[in-house]
Amino acid sequence: MSRPATANLTCQICKEPRSPNEGQIAELIRPSLLEFIKKRVPTFDEKGFVCFDDLGQSRKDYVKEVLQEEIGELSVLDEEVVESLRQHEIVSSDIEKQFEKKLTFGERLSDRIAEFGGSWKFLISFGAVIFVWIGANVVLLATKAFDPYPFILLN
Repeated sequence: MSRPATANLTCQICKEPRSPNEGQIAELIRPSLLEFIKKRVPTFDEKGFVCFDDLGQSRKDYVKEVLQEEIGELSVLDEEVVESLRQHEIVSSDIEKQFEKKLTFGERLSDRIAEFGGSWKFLISFGAVIFVWIGANVVLLATKAFDPYPFILLN
């Protein structure tokens, strides 16, 4: 069974035909961004279609304008943030990797010990050792006890 062919929609900003999967209806755009687009494109219709490329560019221009109004001239970092918004990139770095590089041997060792101490492997093995200890003491108490107070360690 084949998929029905979908008609291309015309982007209101670039006026190019696009697949419905390559954009969205203008009603779904954030109101502040929608007003910004309406200022730039006077014939813009809220019921129309906007391609993702033009939406990303408009979002970039909007953020840039808002930042310029708020703080004046944009720094290089601000420009990178605006560009990453347009390209849908993540700006933050992986701080955990930077943090792990600065750990000493003792800190890494204590992290590994704590990781094992809180693991299921430790809990199951500890439970098994306790049950073996209890079983051995119950059996040995019936015959000859080597420990006069065998269950004191369970406290």
